[in-house]
Amino acid sequence: RFIAEERITDAQGRVRWLQTIKRPIIGPDGKATRVLGSSTDITQRRLAEEKLRENQEQYAMATAAGGVSVWSLDVKTGDLRTDPVLPALLGIEVAASYPRDYWMKYIHPKDLERMLKNRRRMLDPTAPRDEKGNVLMPEIEFRGRRGDGEIMWFLGRGTVIWGKDGNPTRAIGTCTDITARKRAETALRESEERLA
Repeated sequence: RFIAEERITDAQGRVRWLQTIKRPIIGPDGKATRVLGSSTDITQRRLAEEKLRENQEQYAMATAAGGVSVWSLDVKTGDLRTDPVLPALLGIEVAASYPRDYWMKYIHPKDLERMLKNRRRMLDPTAPRDEKGNVLMPEIEFRGRRGDGEIMWFLGRGTVIWGKDGNPTRAIGTCTDITARKRAETALRESEERLA
């Protein structure tokens, strides 16, 4: 069996995509005597795939330019996934997924307890819920340490999705690089202190 996708131009000059399936019919002597085939118009599917790819590329460019990383945690398995933005910001290797606590070693020791407290609050069954029954993580600013030791500042946001069984199932959120803003704030404060 042979399957191929190919572009053609129809009688009106429009480009169309076809998926062609061909199968040889083998005779008693073991040789192909003829080929049966069919073609299906898959133009709409290919256009949808192209649009999705464009959207994903634009999304990746926008998040990278803004220093925004999107993450997702499977609460039950501890499987943590993040786009390549956060590993790039921290100067570490990109992986398909990470263990739940992998990122804790990159959080500044003075901010670690606040981060853990925030996580405990998100997983607390008594925490306030939104209209969908999910727990919103309060915004939290914290310091991170790059692989080379440089200190960065991040703004964390997230939501924990709770299942119908009353248990958390998934957490999703963003981690935004706010280092430039924090450095500017520090410089301004130090300048004001010198003037005072």
